[in-house]
This record gives sequence, C-alpha cells and structure tokens, in this order.
Amino acid sequence: MNREFAILGGAFDPPHFSHLSIARQVKQHGNVDRVIFMPCWKHMYGKQLSAPEDRLEMCRMTCAGEHNIEVSNLEISQQLSGETFFLVQKLRAIKNLTCSLIIGQDNADSFQNWFRYKDLQQMVKFIVVPRGSTPPTTDSWYLKQPHKFLDIPVKDISSTQIRDFVANNDASFARELVKPDVYSYIISHSLYRGL
Repeated sequence: MNREFAILGGAFDPPHFSHLSIARQVKQHGNVDRVIFMPCWKHMYGKQLSAPEDRLEMCRMTCAGEHNIEVSNLEISQQLSGETFFLVQKLRAIKNLTCSLIIGQDNADSFQNWFRYKDLQQMVKFIVVPRGSTPPTTDSWYLKQPHKFLDIPVKDISSTQIRDFVANNDASFARELVKPDVYSYIISHSLYRGL
C-alpha cells in the first residue's frame, strides 16, 4: 500500500519553529502520513546559502523526536538545480511514490514565474499554506482539485530574521525561534556571523 507523504522544501537556512509547525499541521490536516523536510542544494535564484551539509544537519536536529516528520537529502545528493520541476521528475521516476509539495501562498500566487509551472500543476499535488495576510482569490489555481489550500495559523518567523539576529549579536532572540540543538549548532559553527 502506498503511503502518501508531503515534501516541505526550502533553503532551511536555518530551519525554525514555523517550518516545524507547518509540518505538524499538514500532517494533521493535509491527509498525508508523513512530512519530509528536503533542503535544496542551491538556491534557484543564486542566493548565497550556508553549506548544504550544515542546513541538512540542522533539519535533522529540527525533526529529531517528531513522529513521521523526517528529512531527505535527495536534492543535495543529486545536486538538483533548484527548479522544482526537476525534483518532481526525479520523484516520478521512483515507482509507487504518491506525494504532495507544500508551498507558501506567496509562492503559489507567483507560480506563473516557476519553471514549467503548467506542467508542475499537472504532475504533482500542491498543499498551499498561508504566507502573509492576503486571502486567496476565488480563482486561485490552488483552490481547485487536486491541490489544496490549508487555512492554518502560521507563525511569523523567517530564516532571514534569525540570520540577522545572529549577525547583529542578538543571538538570544534567535534562541527563541529554533530548537535548542539548532541554536547550539549555529553558535558552535559560527554560522551567519559574517553577514
């Protein structure tokens, strides 16, 4: 029997409590058995990121102890370019996989800018979660089957905010936004200090 899972992709630089909250709620309300964090190998718009190994390890720490919330290194190990289309192609090549992709509403609302977005809409189901305060319009593509909009509360945390706190020697604020192991990893590996 196929187990349906959902992939939460992103830079995860670093992963934080909002990512974890989204994963827990999608698992509860999104009709999936598992949620998988999948950090990207590189940013599709060329944005500078921490080393893939660091982001992968922080994802593992974030998901540790969580029931059916896991981590995959697929994008990193395959060095995929960052366009979601290539990830979905790779997933479809693996037999008997039934999955959805979790994205924020801000990305869904600019989906026409994604590489081969029309193909993507046909190839995989998207679970869209709120990002920002604007509700979807009645003709939003993700309100139509097989896609799903989950109107769930999302914590207002960003990885940029955490990096800025650390870079500006306000790391104590960052401590409240990530798991303790992730915070210790950031400090012990001197991440974000030189920003």
